[in-house]
Amino acid sequence: MKISVVCPTFGREEHGPRLYEIFTAQTYADRELIVLDDSPSPSPFFLRLDDPRVRYHHTSQRTTVGAKRNWLAQEATGKILAHFDDDDYYAPTYLDRMVTALGDADLVKLSGFYLFSVTHGAFAYWDLNHAAELHFRLESSRPLDLLRTETMTPEARELWQLKNLLGYGFSCVYRKSLWERVRFADARHGEDFHFVESAMQAGATVRLPLDRDGVAIVLRHPHDSSIVYPQYLMPPHILRTLFGAEGHTFIEQAIARGAVLPGKCPG
Repeated sequence: MKISVVCPTFGREEHGPRLYEIFTAQTYADRELIVLDDSPSPSPFFLRLDDPRVRYHHTSQRTTVGAKRNWLAQEATGKILAHFDDDDYYAPTYLDRMVTALGDADLVKLSGFYLFSVTHGAFAYWDLNHAAELHFRLESSRPLDLLRTETMTPEARELWQLKNLLGYGFSCVYRKSLWERVRFADARHGEDFHFVESAMQAGATVRLPLDRDGVAIVLRHPHDSSIVYPQYLMPPHILRTLFGAEGHTFIEQAIARGAVLPGKCPG
């Protein structure tokens, strides 16, 4: 069954070659990559690329992430759609593993994942199924901090945990037939949460497995505006153990491109 890997992007030409490398390394055979770019100028890399599996579209009309996701889904020729963020790492077996996890369901997304903050040099894990009393706060523009959820009301804590669980759509894999019933909101942020929430309200079967073996790394780089709240900081050597040389090289290259706070660079 064909998979359409879909990626909206803006102003991140430097990520194009790595996105393509990750796509070509996938062990799942029947796949295509569709990129929608509304940057001021088109990507020289993708304009030069000669690969029939890849379709790159540039538009000068700036639009929302939700609208771009709807356009990409419309253009997809696969029966299954898989989100790739252009700056994250997906292991070669990622698509195979996620299709297996999807099974006969309508949508699957990771409910627990590994992440790396370039600014802090921190390798971490976030289980979105649980709101612990204490979470680390990783925001690229600030030093590492703590979030104490016990200061929230029970209602606020439950809503915070639910939005985290159903959001972070970097790992969404779903049937195109689901998108034909439930569209993305025309929004710049939170379109992934609303899509998954609407799918569940429409009766879709949604699976939320944990990444236990190392299939993806969410990268937080110095210019990233989003915030993540993992419960666990991991020792650096675990990264190579879980993700092998390819994942370790990906992170080393990210560190070389970004700024790491003094004394925080992993070995």
